[in-house]
Amino acid sequence: MGKKSKTKNIIVKICCIIASFALWLYIFNIENPIKEQKITVPVNIVNKESMNEMELALVPKEASTVTLIIKGNVKDIYSVKAEDFKVEADLNSFGLKKGENKIPVKVKRSPSNIKIVNEENLWTKITLDKLKSKTVPVKIKVTGTPKEGYAALNPILKEETATIYGTETYISKVKEVVGNCNIEGKSSEIKTNISLQPKTYDGDIINEISVEPSKVYVEIHLRRIKKVPINMKLSEDISNNKNIESITPLQNEIEISGEEGALQNIKYINTETINVNSIKIGQENIESNLVLPKGVILVNGNNTVKFKVKFKVIQDKKEEEKNKDKEENKEDKIIEKKVTKDINIINEPKDKEVSLSEPSVTINMKGNKDVIDKINVNNINCYVDLKNVNLGENVVKVIVDMGDNKIDYSVNLDSIKVTVKEKQEE
Repeated sequence: MGKKSKTKNIIVKICCIIASFALWLYIFNIENPIKEQKITVPVNIVNKESMNEMELALVPKEASTVTLIIKGNVKDIYSVKAEDFKVEADLNSFGLKKGENKIPVKVKRSPSNIKIVNEENLWTKITLDKLKSKTVPVKIKVTGTPKEGYAALNPILKEETATIYGTETYISKVKEVVGNCNIEGKSSEIKTNISLQPKTYDGDIINEISVEPSKVYVEIHLRRIKKVPINMKLSEDISNNKNIESITPLQNEIEISGEEGALQNIKYINTETINVNSIKIGQENIESNLVLPKGVILVNGNNTVKFKVKFKVIQDKKEEEKNKDKEENKEDKIIEKKVTKDINIINEPKDKEVSLSEPSVTINMKGNKDVIDKINVNNINCYVDLKNVNLGENVVKVIVDMGDNKIDYSVNLDSIKVTVKEKQEE
């Protein structure tokens, strides 16, 4: 009996669901009642030249929309889409200003079977900014590695600068316009037009402003690479020099690039003549420029070579100089010492509460070691004078009294904020 009762209940529920669905179908298809609904549609901005005349422009990334309240039969309401409507905001007959503007919107097209309830009271908001332009440099970044045995020369640009146009907010952030040229696996010269993008001082790309020209013609020449030794040229033979034992380049080879015919007969690259007599005792590091044949360049772009100079020094003289250095270090060595001192208050206002933005200052002292070591930090006093302060926030100079200590010093704070309040009664 229990099983029959359960089965009966299930059948009743199924019948109710079927009846409800049938009733919904009847209402939807036969009765087709009237319904109101909201729909958001994009607004087409027309007569934008009005902005240009006032040197204004739309703030990028801002999409203008309007919400329509539509009314119609349920079937029509459910089938309507935003693209079925065309709405416009005309800037020609409206006073525009920098900042937010509320513009009236008109419906130009809508489905005939749909009524727009709020058609006479449609507005959209647009934000305008000052229209600006600026001339900035063009930079081309060369990426990738050319074919083995080749090197790329610096890009040759048809235009060295470009003009950017857009809103004042974005224009002020732009440092330069940049483009990328990939030379991966290339062995012949590249001639191409490269698109330019505005780049900010922070290194970000901004797409919301335009660039004129939008592309720049670039040529990148690729040349053969050859490794050759460095030939050091000296003003005299150092074997007879009483002070210098040897001069050795810190690198033995360099990479050069150029036309194949120019590289073919090059066996080495000379340095400019190094005047041996001009090298002072103790001058262990020197530099000299390289002399490059016509049509030849250095791959790394650095035209100088560094050399290590080794001097002939008698052992007794070495010891004498060492002892002398020790003595000099002991007496004349310049050192720094930092101390932190609390900031005291003088002429504190009566019946007032006083608070300091910083409780202490750091003093950096500099001088001879023997002088610094004798300084008595207890004689150093730091304070602020509150004689002329007012209620509220005050900026007060921090006074440092070094006492009898005659030494160069600096402090990390010239002044601090002092807040003065009425004392709360307990």
